[in-house]
This record gives sequence, structure tokens and C-alpha cells, in this order.
Amino acid sequence: MRQDNIFDKIDWSNISEEEQNNWNQVHNLYHSIADILINARIESDPLSILQNCSFGLKLLPGNIALIDQENYILDIIHDMIINNLTNIDDVINRTTFMLQSNPAFGNAWLVRSWALYQKRDIKQALYAANNAAISYPNSALIQHNLGTILMSIRRGDESILHLKEAVKLDPENVTINISLGMAYTMNNQYNEAISVFENVLKLNSRNYRVYYYLGDLYSFQGKINDAVTAYKKSLEINPEFEAAKDKLQTIQSQN
Repeated sequence: MRQDNIFDKIDWSNISEEEQNNWNQVHNLYHSIADILINARIESDPLSILQNCSFGLKLLPGNIALIDQENYILDIIHDMIINNLTNIDDVINRTTFMLQSNPAFGNAWLVRSWALYQKRDIKQALYAANNAAISYPNSALIQHNLGTILMSIRRGDESILHLKEAVKLDPENVTINISLGMAYTMNNQYNEAISVFENVLKLNSRNYRVYYYLGDLYSFQGKINDAVTAYKKSLEINPEFEAAKDKLQTIQSQN
């Protein structure tokens, strides 16, 4: 039994050996998590931080500090990949190594999928996205990624299935809701798309792009007055939005 720190101040006389060991394990777990979080702040390499967070969550599943750190790092990695601020081939090679040691590392599959998609290797990006979803089915980020890749290759019904799951997991995420609306639009399910976009505006009433999307949908349905109102609202929020200007000018010249 451990005999230092807080353990010196506990009266163990009426506590079973099993319970003492449980206390000791929990104490060590929290120290391990603290070390991981400290190292994450010191570590400058996002992929290493992500791997450390994954290790920490194995020790203490559901730890909010680790989950927040993991999500923060994933945002950084995603931005670096889509803006070509990192070596994409290096990301692919390093995730290969990570997955060799832990094939169920869902976020490594996710990062690999992002990198492969950036290289336009859609087949392998989809393979990685599917493996990410198998490993972490309750991740809104992973379901969203799989849904958007499926949308990009016009597999509409499958895309909607995964995007609906992503919205279910993170219902107030504007980006995910917009993706679902776009998938419905591409699948010619205009009423469903309108419903989703109207819900997005409840979350963020100043999203000028959503008003633009609604304008397109109303136009597709022949609701010209509603389309004009939506395009005007988009321009009211962002007067420099050229796409809405063009659509408004076109629809007004034709009617």
C-alpha cells in the first residue's frame, strides 16, 4: 500500500485491502491524466498530443479535460491539413504507424481520412472514414466526416444517414447541420433541406450563407417571392456576398 502524500493522512484501519488498492489506482490514474495534460501543453506536435490524449482516455474514459484537449487538437490538425500548413504525406505516414500499434484508434483514422481527401484520394479517404466510424461510432466529428465524403461522391442516402447521426450527437453544431441541409439539397429533398436550414437560423440568425441556400431552394420550388426575400436577407447581413447579388439580379430580371 502506498504510504506518502494524502495516503499518510487516511485512517486505513477499517478499510479493506481491496478498497485501499482501488483508492491507490484512482489516485495514480489522476496523476497520469495530469501528466498527460501537462505534456500536451508542452508538446508542440499536434499528432503527438492527439496520441497522448488517446492514451489518457484509455486510462480515464470520459475525462472532460482530456476530451476538450482532444477536440481542440483535432481542430488544429484539420485546419493545418485543409490549408496545406503541414506535410500531408508525413501525416499519412505517421497515422500509418499509429494504426499499426492501435488499429482501433478512431481519431488517427479520422486524421488520415482528412489527409487522403486533401490529396484527392477519395477511395482511401472513404476507407479511413469508415474505419474511424467503426472505431468511434458516437463521434459527431467522425460521422460528419464520413457523411461529407459520401456527399462528395453523390451517395446521397448514405450521406444523409451519417449526417443525421452527427446532428443527433451534436444537435447545436451549425457546420454539421448545414452539411445535412446540403446533402438533402443534393438529394433533391428540398422540404427536408428547408427544415434543416430554418433550424440552423434558430442557432445562428446571422448566417448569410444559409439565407442564400434557402433562396436557392425556394427558387427550385418556384417560390420566387420567398427566394427574393431570402437573397435580400443574405445581402442585408453581408452586402459584399457576390453569389447572392448575382442570384437576386438574375431572378429579378426573369420575373
